[in-house]
Amino acid sequence: MCIEMAPHNGTLGKEGPAGVQVWSTSFDQIAHLDTDPKLITEAMGVNYKPDAKYKLAIIDQADAVKYADAETIVPTYGNLTKFVEDKLPGKVENPALTKEVMTPEYSREYEALIKEMPEDAWSDPLGRARYLRRKGLNAEEGKAFDTRFSIQSNTGANEHYTGNGLTKTISSTVDEPVYGAVEAFSLHKSPKTFRQMTGMDGGTQWVELVDLEPINFGA
Repeated sequence: MCIEMAPHNGTLGKEGPAGVQVWSTSFDQIAHLDTDPKLITEAMGVNYKPDAKYKLAIIDQADAVKYADAETIVPTYGNLTKFVEDKLPGKVENPALTKEVMTPEYSREYEALIKEMPEDAWSDPLGRARYLRRKGLNAEEGKAFDTRFSIQSNTGANEHYTGNGLTKTISSTVDEPVYGAVEAFSLHKSPKTFRQMTGMDGGTQWVELVDLEPINFGA
């Protein structure tokens, strides 16, 4: 997986109510992208940050199960919906709408809305509500958006999420997708820090961190 550089006492992925949630793929799916963080993030359906420093985390999945109590699924609409229902009770807004928004049809609506959402609306619920009203959404449509938005906040399934087990490259759309890597979604129920995973504390190393640098293709 491609990660932004974090302190050694940090963890992989996004911390959630049930553990650390990690989106990843197999190494062979991105080996052709070399060390370029922009190419890798785009293929993984992750918004690239030009000012960030990235590393590639190569994870031994068998050891992840052993040391971090990892549980991995193929994040299809059905599987991720079940994860939300089983692992995140009370965390997702309007949970009765979860199945309704975890569909290809709603993904198209969500991507279009997220694409134009102002930066401050990400952290400001009132600003988000004003934006949705400006876009002409009624109360029920607003609830559907809030449900999908809270699923993204709690799992990392962003606007590029396809629900079919494949990533969608950033440059494509839901209507005209260009698929990238096969993806996996893991929950580390007993998460470890980078120091522990990389053996810096003297234990078993089961994660290798590789510096990522943009490839210079020349003029």
